[in-house]
Amino acid sequence: MAVRLPAVRDRLEEIAEPWPASEEEYRALADLIVPAAQQRLVVGLQDWDAIDTKALGVLATAVASLAVLAAAHHTLNALWWLPAVGLGVACLLLAAVIWPYDVESAPDLLELHDEMRNDGALRTARELLSDLTAAADGNDNPLDRKMTLFGYALIVLGVSLAACLPILIIRPGVT
Repeated sequence: MAVRLPAVRDRLEEIAEPWPASEEEYRALADLIVPAAQQRLVVGLQDWDAIDTKALGVLATAVASLAVLAAAHHTLNALWWLPAVGLGVACLLLAAVIWPYDVESAPDLLELHDEMRNDGALRTARELLSDLTAAADGNDNPLDRKMTLFGYALIVLGVSLAACLPILIIRPGVT
């Protein structure tokens, strides 16, 4: 159930005052603006799915790399644990990316219909736009946080994998 935020509704009233020709405003809202707001919400949720899927794949790679280092550590350089620590940090960052966050959902259309039953189509379209915009805005910060964590995880993973090369190449006692 979407929570109606008075601040968002007031912001919409302040930014987009009703047009003098209400029929034109309704057509613009119904044909252009509300579908664009719906699309923005859907694209944001698809971005959440995409970053989670990517993070899960990279997490599997990091865990596999960590497992190989741990399994073969007795044949490797004594400093094998350094890239292993980095891989562990990358795994933690990637786990934070896929950790469940609260998602702002679109407004409940039956509830909106019930609340706006006695209002006109224009007022209903303005309310729907306000609710869709609030939901999309509410999802932006967690998505930005997920993307930032994913970026840091890739950097740590890259450095850790690069550190594996000397560990694999320089093995004392192996001729």
